[in-house]
Amino acid sequence: MKPVITYFKYLLRSTNEHGVHSPFVYDLVTKALRHKDKMPKHPTAKELPFFDSLPGKYQRALNNSLHHLFGAEAPVIALGSFVNTLTSGASLVFLESQDQLEPTAIAPLLERLGNETVILLNKTSDTPLWRALTQHPEIHLTVDCHRIGMAWKRAQQAKENFTIRL
Repeated sequence: MKPVITYFKYLLRSTNEHGVHSPFVYDLVTKALRHKDKMPKHPTAKELPFFDSLPGKYQRALNNSLHHLFGAEAPVIALGSFVNTLTSGASLVFLESQDQLEPTAIAPLLERLGNETVILLNKTSDTPLWRALTQHPEIHLTVDCHRIGMAWKRAQQAKENFTIRL
């Protein structure tokens, strides 16, 4: 019963492109998250351990987002426990919401990330790690799509947390 309640809470909080006033997020929503055309599987999607277990609309949204954010190029990717070896050149950091990374470990992680690095979180609810990301002062932008979450430092942007309905 809890997953159903969690999903309805997400639906009540979420918006579409009409509730977004950030040009960066508006483009992400209209050209990727809610874009209906199916694109070829991005090379990075093959490296994400959870991608094939996502429901279809989340696979499409994530795949389109990878194409929108990185083009056809596969970004440098850091997976979960490999975050400790991450260099500032990484473009995508993937975390499981159940990773052993404690919310207090966010600050050292962020020191290694560039301004445009995407933090991608496989999530099914509002986890402590996701809350820590949304509340951290160095994270200026988060996009919550219920099953996937994305976060950026984006220092040039005012701090905003968006919940987008797919």
